[in-house]
Amino acid sequence: MAGIFTDTINTVSASLSALNLVPVTDPRNARPLTVFIELPTFTCFNNQIADITIDLRVLGAPPGNQDATNYILGVVDTIMNSSLAVVSGSPSVATIGSAELPAYDLTIRIASQRVP
Repeated sequence: MAGIFTDTINTVSASLSALNLVPVTDPRNARPLTVFIELPTFTCFNNQIADITIDLRVLGAPPGNQDATNYILGVVDTIMNSSLAVVSGSPSVATIGSAELPAYDLTIRIASQRVP
């Protein structure tokens, strides 16, 4: 299914791939050393233009030691230094199945417009 939201997610995924990162959009495939793209939230100006916010979750390897921290912060820095508009970030813990993974949540914003 295509639309303004899937197009935006695909654009974000392609941008992360271009940075040599591994983007994941299906939670069944979320694992350490990937960047999970959460579902978007949005506000609308009208039915053609939306201000879309997407949370990216950088997933590190357990047990969350210094090696995991260095990896996560390196990826966060790479994403911040890209064309993606990062507006905030914070450390977190992601529960994937029964495993708790060290993570970092980044919020990005994208204005998107439907193309007729």
